Amino acid sequence: MYADIEAFYSVFTDHSIPQEVVKNAYPDHYLATTWYTSAYPSSSRWYLEALLLTEADIQTIARCIAPSAPVLAVDVYKRAFFNITPEKKQNPGWMRQYIWGPASARTNALYFHDLILKMAGCFEGIEMLNQLVQPNRLSSEATAWLKATAQEQRLRLVLTTGGAYGKLSPEIQISVTEAVHKDWAEKGTGREDELGNEAMHQLMDAVHNSIGVIKTGEDLPPRYEHITKTYEDDPDTKDSTQHE
Repeated sequence: MYADIEAFYSVFTDHSIPQEVVKNAYPDHYLATTWYTSAYPSSSRWYLEALLLTEADIQTIARCIAPSAPVLAVDVYKRAFFNITPEKKQNPGWMRQYIWGPASARTNALYFHDLILKMAGCFEGIEMLNQLVQPNRLSSEATAWLKATAQEQRLRLVLTTGGAYGKLSPEIQISVTEAVHKDWAEKGTGREDELGNEAMHQLMDAVHNSIGVIKTGEDLPPRYEHITKTYEDDPDTKDSTQHE
């Protein structure tokens, strides 16, 4: 089953053989390897792996990749780099270890695109997946699924990656912050209506009074008082007032 892949690997890793010779001798295997080493949103890799998760036949997947995409190249990729079987797909532990775990652990925001495509292919099928990669308008069903999935995965990302946000470029941080604030603003309106304006303002006042929050635009006071009970056993310092 893997004899052709082993033969290709032996010549591909032999640096005495020119790569052009290897490419001409094993064009489909070489193309599959090129797909695998091209991990960025516009490459074929992420879309191809998501297609393989749909369990569509190899011929259909090849037509989705490109009209001229060789079926053998897709078959080689499946066997060598992304050998997903129905048994593995139905095994939560295997999928968590080899698919969802690595996909969720990446801290670069670009890889979020890869995770969303894989989830669409695995859980929703080829029709939903192809809607996500086309520039035409998403159906209402696809829009609802994408929004819900992105929000849920964002929560998981916060829990699992910790300081990942700080590693993002300033441009991406701004985009993430704006998106989160917009989402919170939209949801916050609903929560305020449910809670009631008076209760909401009372809550805000209580928070302001307890921790001294200074609202944007307010001038800082020239001095403030802070009561501390750090040294409760020392009568000279107990409930002392510090001025700054």
